[in-house]
Amino acid sequence: MRAFSEIGGFFLKLWFSAAFGQKQNHHFAKGDNIPIARTGGRGQTSIVIAEFAAKYRFCPQCGEPVDALLERPPFKCAHCGLVLYFNPAVAAAALIFNPEGKILAVKRARNPSQGKLAFPGGFIDADETAEEAVRREVREEVGLELERVEYLCSSPNQYPYQGVTYLVLDFFFLAWTQETGRVAEPGEVQSLFWATPESITPDDLAFPSLRNAWSYYQNVWRPNHPAL
Repeated sequence: MRAFSEIGGFFLKLWFSAAFGQKQNHHFAKGDNIPIARTGGRGQTSIVIAEFAAKYRFCPQCGEPVDALLERPPFKCAHCGLVLYFNPAVAAAALIFNPEGKILAVKRARNPSQGKLAFPGGFIDADETAEEAVRREVREEVGLELERVEYLCSSPNQYPYQGVTYLVLDFFFLAWTQETGRVAEPGEVQSLFWATPESITPDDLAFPSLRNAWSYYQNVWRPNHPAL
């Protein structure tokens, strides 16, 4: 799985430096903290984004000081006209079924939620569809080729990484494979195993979005597809 830092972290650091730092050297202003999203519902997320926008001291495009702190997004520069929205990153994961009807569970090897269960997946690249991304991530993470991929649902999530919690929108898919061999990606996966759906509980899962997707699968999708 590609680390978040390899996809967007470098660019985010450049924007952080320009926006929060001094115009001359683009460093963080003394005493400023990188804004961190907090766990909460849709209303709380809006508050978090507004707090994030309010931390901007300098325009990340022209470097001019912000005339007044923002009360709510988007960020707007009065000098160069830049408008900057704070949108979530996007990720994709798959509930993978083998011919016996068991699901591939991944035990996470590192934080956040080290030791908790997840389903193979990762962040979507800029030039990918969600379906392409989930196939690639499964191939990279566990060495499986997927035969069929079907959209299940989506759920918002928050992903803490190196002191910043990123807002993420997770896309979940159902997928099927005839392959049984699997290889855990070093550093990403502690262990892999095929589990019956009845053996997985919401408390086993690493993130709220995983629990939401699992609930949707168990309570909505599965009852309507009893033969699968």
